[in-house]
Amino acid sequence: MRNRIFIEVEGVDDPSVVAVVEHTIWESFSQRSLPGSWRVHVCPSHIQGRWVLDVQGLDARHKTSMAVPATLLQELVPVRLRESLDRLCTVRADDGPRQGDRTQVAIEPHDTLTD
Repeated sequence: MRNRIFIEVEGVDDPSVVAVVEHTIWESFSQRSLPGSWRVHVCPSHIQGRWVLDVQGLDARHKTSMAVPATLLQELVPVRLRESLDRLCTVRADDGPRQGDRTQVAIEPHDTLTD
C-alpha cells in the first residue's frame, strides 16, 4: 500500500508532529479499500494561521482548510481526512453507476468537502 499513497507534510518544524500526522494518514487509508493511487498534502494556507488538507485520488479531490496551530495538526488532520474519505465512499455508493450504466459519478477537481 505504501507505493499507492504519497504523503507530503510541509511547513511543520516539529518532526514528531509530522510523524504522527503521517502515521494517522496511513492508518486512515489502511482501514479502507480505496482503489488506485492517492496523494495527501498538508501545507500552510495563504491565510495566516490556517492549514490546507488536500486529498487526491481516482477522479476525486478533497480540499479543506483548518484553523489550528501546527502542534494540533496531529489531532485534526486524521479527523478531517476520515470525514473526507467517508464522504467520498458515501457519494460513490449513493451515486454510483446503476445496472447497465457505464458512466461513473466523480467529484469535480475543485469540490471542497467541508462541514
